Amino acid sequence: MELLAPAGNLENFHAAIDAGADALYVGAPGLNARNISKELSLETIAWMIEKAHSLDKKIFIALNSLIREKDLKDLIKSLAFFHTVQPDAFIVQDLAITRILHHFFPEVTLHASTLFGCHNIESVEFCESLSFSRVVVGRELTLDEICFLTQKSKLEIEVFIHGAMCYSYSGLCLFSSSQGGMSGLRGNCVQPCRRKYTLSGRSGQKKHQTSGAGYYFSMDDLSGLDFVNELKIGGVKSLKVEGRLRSRAYVYNVIKAYRTVIDSNQNDLQEAIDAAREMLLSAMGRKSSTGFFHHASYDSLISRSHSGNTGIHLGKANSLKSTGSRHILRIRLKSDCRVGDRVRVHFEGSGNRESFTLRTMMINEKTVDHGQAGEFVEVHLSSDSGEFSRKGTIHLYKVDSADNQGHNVSVKKAVRNLSKPEWHQIEKDSRYITARCIPAPVKQDQTPSQSIKRGRGRRAAKNKQSQIWLKIDQPEPIFGKPVFVPERYLITMSKVTLSAAGQIKKYLGQNMRSVVWALPMVSHDRDMVLLKKRIRILLRSGYRSFQIAHLSQHILFENDSVRLFGDYSLNLLNSQALMMTAEMGLQGTQLAIETDKNNLLTTLEHFKLLQKQKNDYQGRIDPSFQLGITVFGSPPLFVSRAGADRKIKNKTVVSPKGESFSVENREGITLTRSTRPFSTLPYLGEMQAMGLSYFIIDMTGRKTTNKELKELKERLVGKTKLGKLPTFNYLGTLK
Repeated sequence: MELLAPAGNLENFHAAIDAGADALYVGAPGLNARNISKELSLETIAWMIEKAHSLDKKIFIALNSLIREKDLKDLIKSLAFFHTVQPDAFIVQDLAITRILHHFFPEVTLHASTLFGCHNIESVEFCESLSFSRVVVGRELTLDEICFLTQKSKLEIEVFIHGAMCYSYSGLCLFSSSQGGMSGLRGNCVQPCRRKYTLSGRSGQKKHQTSGAGYYFSMDDLSGLDFVNELKIGGVKSLKVEGRLRSRAYVYNVIKAYRTVIDSNQNDLQEAIDAAREMLLSAMGRKSSTGFFHHASYDSLISRSHSGNTGIHLGKANSLKSTGSRHILRIRLKSDCRVGDRVRVHFEGSGNRESFTLRTMMINEKTVDHGQAGEFVEVHLSSDSGEFSRKGTIHLYKVDSADNQGHNVSVKKAVRNLSKPEWHQIEKDSRYITARCIPAPVKQDQTPSQSIKRGRGRRAAKNKQSQIWLKIDQPEPIFGKPVFVPERYLITMSKVTLSAAGQIKKYLGQNMRSVVWALPMVSHDRDMVLLKKRIRILLRSGYRSFQIAHLSQHILFENDSVRLFGDYSLNLLNSQALMMTAEMGLQGTQLAIETDKNNLLTTLEHFKLLQKQKNDYQGRIDPSFQLGITVFGSPPLFVSRAGADRKIKNKTVVSPKGESFSVENREGITLTRSTRPFSTLPYLGEMQAMGLSYFIIDMTGRKTTNKELKELKERLVGKTKLGKLPTFNYLGTLK
C-alpha cells in the first residue's frame, strides 16, 4: 500500500520523505486546486522529481484545476515542460487536459482527481475508457463502497485518509464561486463553509435568532487511522494525506503516524495506532472524525460550536486596543505559546482570518518570550486590515510552533545542480500543440464587448436557433394554463416527478418530445439500481431526451436511441473540454454555470473555429450540436451527503454578511441554495450572438406560483420594474 504525501513547498517535500512517504504530489503552478501565493516554480518541481526518483520515490503532478480558455496556452507550455522531466503521473479534473494529453502525450499516466466526481462503478469504468490508471474516489464514500470499487474495477483506487473535509461533494461546490468569482474548483476557495450562520428570523425578517447560531457547514478533519488495515485488506492501492497548504510539522507528524500503522502487523496493530495518535497531537490539525467510512451521521462529522480553524486554540480576546496598524489583543491563554510561533486570528463577525508570526508578547507590561496556559498576555500584531475595527469576537490560534521553523531550504541551492530543461524543444512543442488547440484570436482592435451585439430579453434571443428551457422539480407548471410556454421542459428525476410521468405524457401529447429528464448529480452504487429502473420506466413510456450530470451516465443509455445533453455540473469552461464532450456523441451541453462573460465569449469563438478545422486527432461531432447555459435560478451551492443540523433543516440561514440560504433534503442529499436567484436574462441577446442556442430557467428549489412565474415572464421579455439580480460571475471575473 502506497502512502502519498502533500508537498506544497521544499520544506514539506523533505519532511514527507523523512517521515516515510512512498510518493508525493505537488501542484502545477496556476493549474491546481490549491492555488497559493508562493507556488513552486517549474524548475523547483523538476528538481523535486529528480531528487524523488533518486530516492526511489514517486512524484505526481496535480493539474486538477478547471481551465479557463485563456489558461490553455500556459497549460500547454506546462505539459510540454513536464513531458521532459517525466513525473510519474498527472492528477486531472478538466477534460481539456485529458484531451490534450491523449493526443500529444499518449504515454503519460493519468489519475482521475477526486474533483472528477467518481462515486460508483460506472464512473470508474468511464475513467478506464479514458485510459486513466487510477481513480481518487470521493471522500464521501463509505468503507463498503470503496471496497466494492476495488473488487469490481481494474483500476487502482486511491483514498483520502487524513486531512480537511469539504461539506459539499467534491466537484459540485459553487458557494465560493458565488462569492465574487473565487472558484473552489480552481483552487481559490474562500471557505464560506467555515463561517458562522444564524437562523433567519420569522417571516424573513433581518433580525436573527442569535440562539440559532452555529458553524453548520464546517466539517471536522478526517482521521482514518482505525481503517488503514481494512483498506489495505480491501485492495486500496494508495492512502492520500491532504495538506499542501499545511505546515512542515503537520506533514511530518501525519506521514510518520500513518507510516507507523501501515508498517505494523496484526499482532501490534493497536499499539501502532495508539502511538500514531500521539504523533497526530503534534500536527496541530482541526478536531477530527472518521469521516464517512462507517455511514457517519451529521453530528459525528461537524462540531457546530467550533469554527473549524486549524491549530491550537489560544483563547479569545478580552479586549482590543488599536492605534493605526498596531493592535494589542489581551487574552487569557488556554495553551502555551512563545514568540516566533505562527498564529491565526479569526474574526468571528465576518468569518475572515489572518495569519501572523508572533513578534511581541507582554505580561504585566513586561516583554516576555513565552506565555503559559492560564496567564493573561498582551499580543502585539501589525495589520492594515480593517477587520480589527469590525464588531465581533476575535479568536487566536497557534498553527505552527517556533521550534518547527527555521528549516528553510534554499530554492536556488536546490536547483543549482539540476539538469537544464530543454527549453528550445519545450517551446517548439508548445507552439506545435497551441497551433492545433487554440485557433486564431479575436482581432486585436475588437474587444469582446464590441464583437457582439447586446440584446435584452427573450425578444432578442427568440428565433429558430434559440430555445427557452424551463427546469422544474414539480409537475404542476406543465398543467393548466401556463404563464408562458417554454420550448422544452427540463424535469429533475425524482419519486414525485416519476409518478407524474404518465400524466405529463397524456397532457402534452405529441409535445411530450419537448420533455428532457435530468439525471441526478450524484449516485452511489446503492442508488444505481433505482436510477436504472427509473430510466427504463421513462424509456418504455416513450421519453427519449435526457440530461446527464456526469459523463459516465451516458453508459446507462449505450444501447438506446436517445438524445443526451450535458448538465452544467460537467464543469465545461474551455473549448477543448467542449470538443471532448461533443466527440462523445452528445447532442448538446450546458457550459459551466460559474463562467464569466469574457471566458464564455472566447470559449465559444474558439469552439466554432475548432469545429471547422480538420485535424487527424479530431473526432466526429454532430453538426447540430447545441450549446446552452443556465440564465436564471438558485442552483445548489452545496450538494452534500453530510445532512443538516435539525435546527436548520428545511429552514433559512443567514451568513455574517447578511446573505440568506435555504437548506433542504432531497432523496438523501442536502442542498443549500441562495434565497436570492441570479439572473442573466437581460443578456440573452448577446449570449445568443456568441453562439448559445438554448437557455435554462431553473425553478427547482423555488416556489412556482403564478405570481413568481409572472415576475419571471416580465424579466424574460425585458419589461419590468423589478429590482436587478446578481449575475453570478457573468459581469464579474472568474478567478
